[in-house]
Amino acid sequence: MTPAQRHAIAYLTDQGRRVAAIVPLDEVWYWTSGWQSAEAEADEEIREGRTRSFATMDDLFVEIDAVRAEDLP
Repeated sequence: MTPAQRHAIAYLTDQGRRVAAIVPLDEVWYWTSGWQSAEAEADEEIREGRTRSFATMDDLFVEIDAVRAEDLP
């Protein structure tokens, strides 16, 4: 089995309608409703331009630390 085959999703159909998906065990988390909801939220933020770019990883981590500090009681 090739790496691509190990990550393939197979669909079971009934008269052309998808009724189930067989997902690799190590990718099941991605298809949970909670994760899909977060993906949809991220897609919406990207569409609306609510993103930021950072010149370096250090700049990114400084921002993460600052946001975490704001969330602390």
